Amino acid sequence: MKVVAKTMPLGKKSIDTINFTSSTMKQILVGMDNYHLCDGAEYAVHAMSVFDGVTFLLVIDDTDTAAFVPCWRFDVVDSSVPLDWVCSVNLGGGVDLVVGPSFMAKDLDSYMSMVDRAYESISAFWDRIEKRERVTEGGGVPAERKGTTKT
Repeated sequence: MKVVAKTMPLGKKSIDTINFTSSTMKQILVGMDNYHLCDGAEYAVHAMSVFDGVTFLLVIDDTDTAAFVPCWRFDVVDSSVPLDWVCSVNLGGGVDLVVGPSFMAKDLDSYMSMVDRAYESISAFWDRIEKRERVTEGGGVPAERKGTTKT
């Protein structure tokens, strides 16, 4: 999945304006509201989550930081997702949906580990990115396209 960052008008939406049911999760996500995106730039989406009814996309921002960013910050330009992504629903704690690699989407603990930027999750995240880049640069086919044919 790929998205393009939108120009945000004055008075833009902010995580601060969302009425979260979980104060703990709000504190975590407000701390993550410090991401760096370039308007008009394209970003790969590495996972998605819905928390308290707000959809967040996990992207690598312009400082090479993995950040969950509210979806209103983007326009979708490619809606395809990797075949190895999993989907978990009604995880509890205000987390309604997580879609992504199993190391972060299989359950609430896995998701919270990524949100909290636990070493194991961040390592798995960057290992996945590195592996996908090696396959693509080497002329190979990314894992989600192996065994599939173009239509």
